[in-house]
Amino acid sequence: PFLRQLPVIVLMVVGVLVIESLGMYATAFMMLFLVSYWYSPPGPWGRRLAFSVGLALGFSALMYGLFSVLLKVQVPRGWLM
Repeated sequence: PFLRQLPVIVLMVVGVLVIESLGMYATAFMMLFLVSYWYSPPGPWGRRLAFSVGLALGFSALMYGLFSVLLKVQVPRGWLM
């Protein structure tokens, strides 16, 4: 089980290290995309890609709406936003 979780642990460490330079939303999108693509069930490449992009976009939009619009809190801003 640990080896199956190791990619996500590495991604979490990388995400924490790059959030200040890339920004919260860009980092969250990339991490969500990679995790969802890595752990999605095997199937056609295009279907996995579309599902992962849709999930990452939807959750990133939800986070943007929650933190920036509704709560109006300052989030780490990087060169991507």
